[in-house]
Amino acid sequence: MSSATISSEEVKAFAGQAGVDCVGIAGAEALQEQSIQGRGPVAVLPGARSVVIFGIAMLSASLRTPNERIVSSDIKSIAGELNTMGFRVARFLERKGYDALPCTPNLSLELTRETRGMLGDISLKHAAVAAGLGTWGRDRLVVTPRWGPRVRFAAVVTTAPLAVDSALGEELCNNCDLCIAACPSKAISEDNKVDTIKCLLQSQKYGRPHYFQFFSELFSKPPEEQQKAVRSPLFWNLMQDVAMGGTYSCFKCLEVCPVGR
Repeated sequence: MSSATISSEEVKAFAGQAGVDCVGIAGAEALQEQSIQGRGPVAVLPGARSVVIFGIAMLSASLRTPNERIVSSDIKSIAGELNTMGFRVARFLERKGYDALPCTPNLSLELTRETRGMLGDISLKHAAVAAGLGTWGRDRLVVTPRWGPRVRFAAVVTTAPLAVDSALGEELCNNCDLCIAACPSKAISEDNKVDTIKCLLQSQKYGRPHYFQFFSELFSKPPEEQQKAVRSPLFWNLMQDVAMGGTYSCFKCLEVCPVGR
């Protein structure tokens, strides 16, 4: 246990200087209580006391381009920035005498039959809501006051006993249902639930499910059909997605949300 003292304001100021657009502090214990067994801040760092949660907004023009590859590139660039900032914030806390570990978008996911790669080690969205950075939207994204749902998050789990922020006092989502109407896969429901599988099949059209389907069908084809398949644009896009670590092709709910416009 460190004998040093550090304030939430110091941590937030450092994160702001590093380039984040928003930052808050959530209590590790409260988030642990909300976490699925075997996950949460304490599973990341035994003795965790606080979670520093921070975000970077997407470029304002990214959702106005008709080029989906450009938007996906924007998201990947943000993920890289968050990865770097997570390390910097963790190192700042460590130099102050506390243990700290980043949980960022570039962190690999546990791929098991139970998780299917859809559960992070901690819920960045729950941390953001707990720290007052936003509230829940219909699409189960975090809606922020300034940028709406167009923010990507990362966190640092630490043993530093930081003062936590309060959740926002009012909901930002006004239930306009624009995201429900705009969703091409009908994954968003009026009871504030999202069918994750439907969403992923639409938003990652060259992602793991499509990859596995392609190869399961490929092996049952005769040799001449296999040759055609591996020379097709579908195969090229699947391989590009694997090489780039996942790309996105649907942003409808982000585009139509009126909050932060």
